[in-house]
Amino acid sequence: MQSLNVTSTLAGNMDAIYARLVASLSLRTQIPLNYLALPDWAAREQLFNTGNATFGMMCGLIYTHKSTQFDLLAAPIMAATRYHHQPVYFSDVIVRADSPIHHFTDLRGKCWAFNERVSFSGHAIVCAHLHQMGETHAYFGNAFAVGSHANAIRAVLAGEADAAAIDSTVLERAKVLDPNLIGQLRNVAVLGPSPIPPIVIQKNAPLTVKKQLSEALLNMHTDLDGRELLAEAGIARFVAVHDADYDDIRQKAATTRWVTLSPAERERDFAHPQHTAHDLAALEYMRQTLLTNMPNVTEIGTYFFALNDQPAHRIVVIDPQALRSGQALAVVGFFGQRNWQCSNSVVTAIDKMDVELVQGLFRFAYAVSYSSMKLPDGNWGNLIVLKDFEGITKWREVQPHPYAADVLSPYFYDSVRLHWGTVSHGLISPITLIDLKLYDFRDQRTS
Repeated sequence: MQSLNVTSTLAGNMDAIYARLVASLSLRTQIPLNYLALPDWAAREQLFNTGNATFGMMCGLIYTHKSTQFDLLAAPIMAATRYHHQPVYFSDVIVRADSPIHHFTDLRGKCWAFNERVSFSGHAIVCAHLHQMGETHAYFGNAFAVGSHANAIRAVLAGEADAAAIDSTVLERAKVLDPNLIGQLRNVAVLGPSPIPPIVIQKNAPLTVKKQLSEALLNMHTDLDGRELLAEAGIARFVAVHDADYDDIRQKAATTRWVTLSPAERERDFAHPQHTAHDLAALEYMRQTLLTNMPNVTEIGTYFFALNDQPAHRIVVIDPQALRSGQALAVVGFFGQRNWQCSNSVVTAIDKMDVELVQGLFRFAYAVSYSSMKLPDGNWGNLIVLKDFEGITKWREVQPHPYAADVLSPYFYDSVRLHWGTVSHGLISPITLIDLKLYDFRDQRTS
């Protein structure tokens, strides 16, 4: 049998144990397995995206974005008493031991470090907690991404950040590897419990492979060698989990709205958080219009539809099958605020570029649909639906998009709000916004 690749998008301080776990699974199942501990987190996710990794450990939030591509094999129950024999974990909000901060409420105006925007334990659950408090990203005086939980811990220890939220299993492992951390860090809040990151496998993997791996994981605690390996990882045993178990993550992620702004940017009107609700309403209108009119779509092409007698807008349908499939899809929302003083030559170039961009979508393998709608203030909103998040990165590289974004946009627009998110079960699902990028071109123009 051909060797199967395995990887993990979780913290790197567990790689050595994961490699031993995979080796044990290989012996137990007689399936050749190869653990790939690539140094770059994004490269590991790419292994999953491309199918070059058959199974592995995956962040729960990422799983909810890819649940149409992966099945769940199992999830760990951690051995510590705080987990109460359930497949859950926590986000521990840490500060330095000598910090004057003692509660989450002491963090207003402080400096916050987080690992990645796509992390649930380090980022999304914090956003959900702020939402529960009636707060926004502006609660912290400053916030910055550092790339990993390990870097977030280092930032707090070095005094570069006042606090960070760390996956409790990662923090516990870090303290095993470096006992000095026990006296150097202090918890000021605990967020959760949350569904623990699962072990997943590609849906197209053979059923026999899925069954063998699942049984080996679920029975690992029943023999001495298995128990010793699990104990080193702080795991009591693996249990079966189901897609619905991760609905808590989906619900909390739906409140995730985080934008890191400088104090000057916060004063700029286009960056005000109130615009997010308006943008989402426009995106939802375009999604619902597309959903309502899909029965009328017989082939790829450009359509003009309206919902509830509202003004019609243009919808370009590129992949009707993907729109009807019910699979998770990535979405991009573009909202540009016009520079009404731009020259006629720029307007002409933008009109020409619009035609070329739409034509390019039909040649872009990730494209599903493209909607554009005129808004009450005279600006336009766009909803781009793509097969997955990789398409967002790839589209930025496809001409003429770089020219439009880098050369024309700074003159045609004063500012841009660029959202990205997902519809978890296709068009029937409301849009969940995950991230927002803001561009202010007014200070960048050279002419």
